[in-house]
Amino acid sequence: MLSNSCLLVLLYMYALKTVMYLLNRVPSKVVQKTPFELWTNRKPSLRHLHVWGCQVEVRIYNLQEKKLDERTINGYFIGYLEKSKGYMFYCPTYSTRIVEFGNALFIENGATSGMKFHKI
Repeated sequence: MLSNSCLLVLLYMYALKTVMYLLNRVPSKVVQKTPFELWTNRKPSLRHLHVWGCQVEVRIYNLQEKKLDERTINGYFIGYLEKSKGYMFYCPTYSTRIVEFGNALFIENGATSGMKFHKI
């Protein structure tokens, strides 16, 4: 995942967490159920999965934004949140480089997915 993205090697920890998140949602050859299904007794949803390292436009909520201010910042998708619905993003131009939000426009493989913001 790191070699296919343009992200820094310092983000390898987020890549490993994403790999574990994905492996818990796919079945193995030995057991036909996923680890997530064995733990929660329900099938995992795969609709929220995205390409690791893809470009995103993150909608940051700012109470003091004006009408003509920019409403999104550019960043990269680096993982899923563990205890809530949402995503983690690496935004190199934002003051906090790692942000956690559920409202973003994913630009995977040069095309936007759905042309709307995914809100969780």
